[in-house]
Amino acid sequence: MAGSMKFSILDASQAFWQIRLSEDSVKYTTFNTPYGRYCFLRMPYGISSAPEVFHRCFSQIFSDIKGVEIFIDDLMIHAKDDKEHDEILNKVFERAREHAIRFNRNKSKIGLDEVKYIGHIFSGKGIKVDNEKIQAIVEMKKPGNVKSLESFLGMITYVSRYIPNVSHLTAPLKQLIKKDVVWCWNDEHDRAFEQLKKILIKEPVLKYFDPSKPITVSVDASGEGLGAVLLQDNLPVAYASKALNLTQQAYAQIEKETLAIVFGCERFHQYIYGKNFIVESDHKPLEAIF
Repeated sequence: MAGSMKFSILDASQAFWQIRLSEDSVKYTTFNTPYGRYCFLRMPYGISSAPEVFHRCFSQIFSDIKGVEIFIDDLMIHAKDDKEHDEILNKVFERAREHAIRFNRNKSKIGLDEVKYIGHIFSGKGIKVDNEKIQAIVEMKKPGNVKSLESFLGMITYVSRYIPNVSHLTAPLKQLIKKDVVWCWNDEHDRAFEQLKKILIKEPVLKYFDPSKPITVSVDASGEGLGAVLLQDNLPVAYASKALNLTQQAYAQIEKETLAIVFGCERFHQYIYGKNFIVESDHKPLEAIF
């Protein structure tokens, strides 16, 4: 998606019902009523395999069109300019007509500079967290028990790719959700709670990954966690972090820094596999060892 400036979202109308069932499958959808037994001729909502089957069908139909991303019943079209965007859109509509696929006009958005897709905002500048998610986190009151704290940490985990060193920032809060730990909220927890909110209010933007550009994996290790960031043009593509267990916290610092490199490479495997890339670390002894 690097370089994309124009976006569209197409939403399938009554998505699952657009998939015809084979004769062998029909009998398995039989249900009983006061007026007799009936079965579905099209894929019903509620069966566990329906989303995967639908996603596979849509992928088979549209995935060969460059500039189209598919997530179950939502298609996103992205292009560098209006002309390219309209060409892709026409291809999608032609393919949809061939397979009798219908889209919901009210839910579809065409030719925008910024769109919301699978919980994130995509634009020419990059990808950022949905404002509604930020607002929900910002408006959360200070947790009063373990359950409410777990809810807050769950929301932070969802947006963790936007927050550098999130495991370090959440470490004081995670101490409170451990077993056999007495709930005692203090100033340290207050600071961590507010700091996480402030970082999200800044609406950090991540740039799109570009396979043609140099890649840097910058890593760091603290006493409680590991941090990594994938960089291109000195701008973040994604952040990652991991809390250390008690055994790992007892490691020497040089071991933690090495562990951070391994963690960063594993977490960003899909970006760096088969490519030359730079590992950036501020631990000088490692340079001599390597």
